[in-house]
Amino acid sequence: MPFSIDAQRSGNRAQALALLALRTQVRILSTHWPMRSWAVFDRTQAAEARPLAAQGPLRAVPRQTLDPWMAASPGHALPGLRGALLHRVAAHAGDPAWPRFPAATHVIRLPLRVPGRSRPNGVLVGVLAAAAAPPHPAERLTTLSWSLEAMALALAQWEESGELTSLVHSVRQEACLDHLTGVLNRRGWDICVQRLEGNDGPERAVIMLDLDELKHVNDRHGHACGDALLQQTAQVLRHVLRNDDVIARLGGDEFGMLLARGVTRVSLQRFVDRVRQALGEARIQVSLGVALRSEAGSIQEALALADRRMYEDKETHLGKGVRSADR
Repeated sequence: MPFSIDAQRSGNRAQALALLALRTQVRILSTHWPMRSWAVFDRTQAAEARPLAAQGPLRAVPRQTLDPWMAASPGHALPGLRGALLHRVAAHAGDPAWPRFPAATHVIRLPLRVPGRSRPNGVLVGVLAAAAAPPHPAERLTTLSWSLEAMALALAQWEESGELTSLVHSVRQEACLDHLTGVLNRRGWDICVQRLEGNDGPERAVIMLDLDELKHVNDRHGHACGDALLQQTAQVLRHVLRNDDVIARLGGDEFGMLLARGVTRVSLQRFVDRVRQALGEARIQVSLGVALRSEAGSIQEALALADRRMYEDKETHLGKGVRSADR
């Protein structure tokens, strides 16, 4: 039975990995609960709904065909699976959603909902082309519940990563770029922070970074060399960051980075280590401060905390009195 993902909607690398995780879970599901077709749909409002991941012949479905499957009724509830409903549908030759299904068809609808959220991220649709209803998988409920939860998390990852990538793209279109380095400027940074501030999604982290030697380079070698140092720094940081993370030049020698999804203390430390290693290999000396949103209370407070820590780092390896001199 063929398996597929929607390559046109794979977006950035994080979205592509999320779709591959969805496909894997669909494979697992089809092993434990065989159907003629399984397909995962998101909450798109397009006239034609295409599954993000599918097994079997079910592909693009007109919205007027898919909507009844999403409805809370009519349908028979399936015990042990939250929100699962079984529908009996009558296919006909003129319906493009049924290219290979006979007239007697059963459809199972299972909402994909991340724990703690009231609104589903999408829906899993199973189709069985048979006169009799599919058997209830009573012995595999625990496995199926785990699989559904994993699908919901992968779908949320795909959705969230796409939103963050669109956010960065939109601010770039609003003339929010620093013309020297090609990263966001202060205006673009402020727009991203403002839009993400009210989002109660995953943990976020702020990294503030200051070049230690820019003034020395400007004074000794000229501003052209200083500009080249800024451009090289931005290039190194972009190479280390993920597609949907945010980077901006906030001032003369100061950069800010916002890790916008899935951050933990351990992963943040590993990322900081990669940043320091990459800059060290480029012989770029910096002072650096980091903060998690959860420890500061908000992204704005995390910015202030990371800024303080950056100057503490500068004082540690460059000596006291740096703050007053640089400010």
